[in-house]
Amino acid sequence: MDGSAAWWEPILAIGIAIVAAYVITRLATRLYERSIMRTGGRLSYREAFKLGA
Repeated sequence: MDGSAAWWEPILAIGIAIVAAYVITRLATRLYERSIMRTGGRLSYREAFKLGA
């Protein structure tokens, strides 16, 4: 090996970065909507990460 990357490796890295950014953005949005925008008592981690509504 000469230390250079194959043609598909940068494309794969970009794809992984895009998917990771999407997942992190969705998670952050869910946490924001369920905690910051919530009025009332404290929000537990279980409630914040609950799937669904």
